[in-house]
Amino acid sequence: MTPAPDVVVARADADASGGWPVALWVIGAGRSHFIVRAPREQLGRLAWRRADARALMALERFGAPTLTRSLDSHPCPTGLNWGYIVQEYPALDDPGESGSLAQADCGGRSCGGAAWRVDLPARDGQTLPVARMLPGLAATRPEWLVLYIVSPLQSLPLKGVPQLHLADALRGPRSMAQWSQLRLPADAAARFPAIHTALLERAAEDQGLAQASVLMRADMLSGGRRAGRLHDWEADEAQRRALGLDGKALSGHAIVRLLLRLAPGDRPAVLEPHGAPWQAAAEYSEKLKALVPWPETPASCRSRLSAMNCEAACERKVASMAQAPSGGFYADPALDTMAPAQRLPACLQSCLSQKGAAEVSLQQRFDAIAERQQQAWRWVEQMTGRPAAEWHAR
Repeated sequence: MTPAPDVVVARADADASGGWPVALWVIGAGRSHFIVRAPREQLGRLAWRRADARALMALERFGAPTLTRSLDSHPCPTGLNWGYIVQEYPALDDPGESGSLAQADCGGRSCGGAAWRVDLPARDGQTLPVARMLPGLAATRPEWLVLYIVSPLQSLPLKGVPQLHLADALRGPRSMAQWSQLRLPADAAARFPAIHTALLERAAEDQGLAQASVLMRADMLSGGRRAGRLHDWEADEAQRRALGLDGKALSGHAIVRLLLRLAPGDRPAVLEPHGAPWQAAAEYSEKLKALVPWPETPASCRSRLSAMNCEAACERKVASMAQAPSGGFYADPALDTMAPAQRLPACLQSCLSQKGAAEVSLQQRFDAIAERQQQAWRWVEQMTGRPAAEWHAR
């Protein structure tokens, strides 16, 4: 039984990426409020009050980019055919992590911490005075900010902050060959937060934005949720209430996760959303996945081949043909004209021939799996500008 392809094996959330501040800006009718997870001493002199950090991080766990599993092709033959499939290997257990992450929640830190809320009057343009609220952020070095915006607007680029164009190699697939390149190696799962960051940094460098403030669509490199309705976040009532996301007033609002890299030289004093569409180059239609080999070895494949009993399988197949027509998608038209006495010898010959061919090709299959992993690492090297040896050493 093939497991679901969307099992999460790694996540590039704020804490796993190094403790970036996570903030929520809710733009309502008449008033707005802002919640941020950061130490109190880093905040400006406003009327802050304690907020529920765990509720905010629960939202972040929902919206953060993820790396999902993509199983490589099975190295062992999955069945031997004669007309229909005459025998298959037993179904393998799911080799994935069943939803658990490769790295600890919140990067090994507490998912709580301190969060603070301030209520803001709605002003013309509904701007966010981020420099006054977070005066220490990006004051001396570039820093990241994960920003959730809840607003009636469906598209939320920010005025005055350039958008990052996505590299051509990361846009949607144009061929099966390119599609296969959008797979990270299995060993990259535990390093995904850093690889995700490096992909963004390399793209910014290539576009002349290495030292500038830039808006990076947080989901564009790993298939996270795009602008979505609030009901898509399956939070409990207490979490919604703690973040001010309950009530009918926000029922038509969308929630968007943005990623800002702010630089000291041009960090904006205020953030102001507007409803202009995202640049087409900043959209990404496919998820990044980790290419995970099946837990098999040449020895285990040979053991499975040896256990396949051609005689018993062919006897069952020939007996079933005497009771029902042989038609079907996989049926050999020659079976309809074959004399009943010829069917068992023909099935045995076919079965034994396929077992022999499978035995010969086993090592080639495993060599191809190893090459696909190396190819995936070469893709990581190309997109991050760092050698595989450096990533392995982390």
